[in-house]
Amino acid sequence: MEPYTEEIGRHSIWEFRLTRRALSGSDAAMASRPDPIELADDLQVVEREASAGSGTTGSWSRADLATAMVAEPTTTWRSIPGRVTFPWPQVEDPARGGARVVVKRFDRDRGWLGRLGRDPARVEYEALDALTRMGLPVPPPVLHARSQRLGRSMVLMGEVPHQRSLRQAIAADPDPVGRARREALRLAELAARLHGGGWYHRDLYLQHVVEREGDGELVLLDLGRARRERRPRERWFHKDLSALHLSGGEGYREALLGELLPEYFRLRGLSAADLPAWEQAIRRRSARVLARTPRHVDSGTREGVDGGGAPTD
Repeated sequence: MEPYTEEIGRHSIWEFRLTRRALSGSDAAMASRPDPIELADDLQVVEREASAGSGTTGSWSRADLATAMVAEPTTTWRSIPGRVTFPWPQVEDPARGGARVVVKRFDRDRGWLGRLGRDPARVEYEALDALTRMGLPVPPPVLHARSQRLGRSMVLMGEVPHQRSLRQAIAADPDPVGRARREALRLAELAARLHGGGWYHRDLYLQHVVEREGDGELVLLDLGRARRERRPRERWFHKDLSALHLSGGEGYREALLGELLPEYFRLRGLSAADLPAWEQAIRRRSARVLARTPRHVDSGTREGVDGGGAPTD
């Protein structure tokens, strides 16, 4: 979903990782689930390093996955009807070397699977897999699992250690305009690589970009709506670039776009003669989105987590 004015101005849906509190879960009103062990044989599992349908789970046993499929997590990173994102296991397990995964789980009966027509967990898993193979910085896909019996599915992805989203980092900088101009060049490279491969992010907001700890690389999060087309439509490129523009703060939004768009054109080898038309289209779209009223705001959530990883503080 696109953000609206209220969503952009407040703590966004990705800022919740720092709250350390449970949010209302999509499972709260649901009936009790069968024993996880009984569900293990029902799971259809596809792991990235295994062939489709092989049923392998790597370091995650079928019992582990069945437990995650029915869990009512006390720590959630995002929860809206039909979808919940949470770290798994909930308590870090020393036997796994402290490694956890991010689970994004969907409920067919709560609207997601039926409305989209395809399993959204599988869609996101396939997008993460394809973009990883292209060399784009995204959360590493682990596996996709589905339970026909429960009408549930989930995608497991690796954590990306980070402190905050790029939007938060720019806003906190003593010179947000200067920081925005510097980051615009890196964002232009990310967008050019993504679009050059025929992909659209479709939720390319600054709160869905984080700076990975250790190497400082920018990483794209929230790939659930990303799509690839053989003949990409220019208007979808405009939408992605508009998302970067409008999700910036009022004090640095224009500086960001002013640096980003020429660099994007240069990297993609586009004609400079077309730049004014692109800029006009991007600004029109930004103005329309900023004028809207939000339909769904999860005020308890925080930025930079979906596939992003636990806070390090």
